[in-house]
Amino acid sequence: FSGFTIWTLHEMNYPSGRRMMYGLWDDRENDWNLRPVYYAWRNFCRLTDAGDRVIPCSLGPFKRVKGVQIGATLFWVNESPNQKQIDFKGYSINQGLYWNEEIVNAQNLEGREVPIEGDQAVLPSRSFGFFQVEE
Repeated sequence: FSGFTIWTLHEMNYPSGRRMMYGLWDDRENDWNLRPVYYAWRNFCRLTDAGDRVIPCSLGPFKRVKGVQIGATLFWVNESPNQKQIDFKGYSINQGLYWNEEIVNAQNLEGREVPIEGDQAVLPSRSFGFFQVEE
């Protein structure tokens, strides 16, 4: 099982005709457009392995910024309407990518680079992404 089921989900309608709004992409009538959850799930699947250790992370005093390290990847989300600067105390980071509404609406699978300066980075507002952790 291991998360396979989500890959088989696409948009469906209730018998009343109302959209269910689950799955990774829309239906055929909407050109199978990718949904935001697709980008996050794609990264989880590509960048983690079965058995990887999951480590909760503190990304600062921000209530709307969350992070978790899985294997050699630090995943994060910034739900805040403001960008947030974070410090990588105890981490050696070599790459960071992010997605936001603009990137997702453009169907950009590759995301954009998060600039890293020393042991700090600025997370764009209302975005999610990951950093590669050097082990």
